[in-house]
Amino acid sequence: MSWPPRYTILLLLFLLSLVNYIDRVNISITAPVMMLELGWDTALFGVVFSAFICGYTLFMIPGGLLADTWSPKSLLALACCGWSLFTLLTPLGRYALLFMLGLRFLVGVCEAASLPAVTVINSRWVPRHELGLAQMISLCGIYAGQLIAYPVSAWILETFSWRAVFYFDAMIGLLWIGL
Repeated sequence: MSWPPRYTILLLLFLLSLVNYIDRVNISITAPVMMLELGWDTALFGVVFSAFICGYTLFMIPGGLLADTWSPKSLLALACCGWSLFTLLTPLGRYALLFMLGLRFLVGVCEAASLPAVTVINSRWVPRHELGLAQMISLCGIYAGQLIAYPVSAWILETFSWRAVFYFDAMIGLLWIGL
């Protein structure tokens, strides 16, 4: 029996969710070190966290509309490219709070399209009787990403710097696009 194409697609969607959540939680891991270095207090950093949520929330519905009307494969590639780019640029946010807010907002905007596009791809490639399982395989990457992100990002932070966490995480997203 040959490997059905939908299994490859599910693997790629799992990996995408993994990358998505690594890039989503990295700032919570680096925040204590960033706050000390930048002189930002917890209230100010709460605004930085909220910038991501604002972009994510405002663009979930447009992301769903795009996933339904445009190529969800292209949308995922573009979204991953976007959040990887803005993750890569995040260390530049240390120079201006408004720039950091804009970068985190844009990470949220780009990540907002991922879950709707994953759902559309699964609904097109997976037989109806396997759809629930396919969705859960795709979304298990969310928890696997967090499981990996916390110890690996902490190690990168301790070994190199908080900026290196963002550079490393951005490269993972770019690798996924290559796949």
